[in-house]
Amino acid sequence: GVLPYTTTLAGYPFNVLEYPFLAGLLFYAIYLVSGDNFTTYTTIFQIINMVFQAGISGAIYLIASRFSSSRRSMILGVGYAFAPFILWTSMSRYDSIPTFFAILSLQNFLSKKRRLSYVWLAVGMLLRIYPGLLVLAYLKYGLRNKLSKKYFLELIGTPLAVILLGLSPLLVLNPSVVPALLSHYATFGWNWESIYGPIDQFLRPVFPNLAFIFIHQEIMRIVFILACLSVLLLDLKSEWQLVNGVGYAVLCWMQTQWFFSPQYTLWISPILLS
Repeated sequence: GVLPYTTTLAGYPFNVLEYPFLAGLLFYAIYLVSGDNFTTYTTIFQIINMVFQAGISGAIYLIASRFSSSRRSMILGVGYAFAPFILWTSMSRYDSIPTFFAILSLQNFLSKKRRLSYVWLAVGMLLRIYPGLLVLAYLKYGLRNKLSKKYFLELIGTPLAVILLGLSPLLVLNPSVVPALLSHYATFGWNWESIYGPIDQFLRPVFPNLAFIFIHQEIMRIVFILACLSVLLLDLKSEWQLVNGVGYAVLCWMQTQWFFSPQYTLWISPILLS
């Protein structure tokens, strides 16, 4: 019953978590199993990542095989699994786990298992926020194909129900933490790791008025939101267009958010390969 969001534990490597709730529980569960041994902790963590990376490779194969030959799709899936940068990144970050649920959601959606697709999407959001971008692509797909009201109700209602269920332990044990977590995602600072850092270094001396937008959080938030919502302007009628639309949405997030980290390539790589 001890939640790392609210309790400081001796030996626990993440006293304060900025990650969504399910990720916090996963890290804490690994900590309990590892017996307060950090080497054991990282070993378990890496094994879990390897399992989900294998799952991503399988999903890449299933999606790509809808548009290409089985042989080529197999090469793409295996190539992803053994790409050096992917291996290096996945051993030190947990992004392969939410990425697996995001790509699994896309694969299930293409296979007409839509309600299950929405469940995996919600699980991904409980690990990372970015899988929620798929909702925008699914929404435009439904609008473009003039699907029934039931489609849209399930698209919104299913993920919302799963997320509320996933957050229920937090709601029961410490409800005051929920507004704090939501507030954390509603605000952000400015970081030189982002694409805005190098741009600002070139723009500030030449175009000081234009560089103004990169150091004001309010403007950056508007740019970020508009970029993500711009997926709704795309023509996503076919399955192929839908896959491209999901990739477009993730790239918009990566290009315009307030900071960039190399692990985010794990978000987009499976979609680009697919």
